[in-house]
This record gives sequence, structure tokens and C-alpha cells, in this order.
Amino acid sequence: MTNPFELADGKRLGVVQGYVIDVKDRGDVNMVLFKKDTSDPSSKLIAVAAWSLAEGQSGADMYEMTKDLKGRFVVCIVNIRIKEKDGKRYENYDLKYIAKAPLKSTSA
Repeated sequence: MTNPFELADGKRLGVVQGYVIDVKDRGDVNMVLFKKDTSDPSSKLIAVAAWSLAEGQSGADMYEMTKDLKGRFVVCIVNIRIKEKDGKRYENYDLKYIAKAPLKSTSA
């Protein structure tokens, strides 16, 4: 599920939530994959890019934080970047914040 918001300064943010179908490693970025509609098995996927820190950057390394997400429920705040290619408009999603559901405790 994607809920877009346009802020007063022109930035576009969105909320993407759901169960992570898969995490694809693409070198310096993990692509976190969600189903667009979880009730429809033939539904398209939504890919959220979780970038690693570049040399000299500080902060949270989204690449490392997303390696173990397959099968977990998460809520993501994403930056939305609009791209046009061959006359078609595309939205790219870059992970900004993430909230993970807690793992089940195995201790008794």
C-alpha cells in the first residue's frame, strides 16, 4: 500500500507498508519488494531502494538494516522521485525511515 504526500516545499513522501516479499541485493543498494495488493496473487511489486552509506557519509545504513526483512511486516517512509522514460512516468521510492515489527521472543 502506498500513500503519497506532497509537502509545502515540493518534496514528495510516501508511506509503504506490508509484508516484505523479498530483498534483492544490488551491490550498494537493497531492493525491498512488496506486493501492491496483497489480496491479489497476480499483483505487481513495489520496490523500495535501501541505499548503503557512501564514503564520508554518516547516519543510518539502510542497506544493513534491510538485509533480514524477508517475510516481516514493515512500515516505510519513502522519498518519491518522479522519472520519465520513453514518454512514460515512473515513481522511484528511496527508503528514508523504517519501522519493523518486533521479532517473536524465543526465550521462556
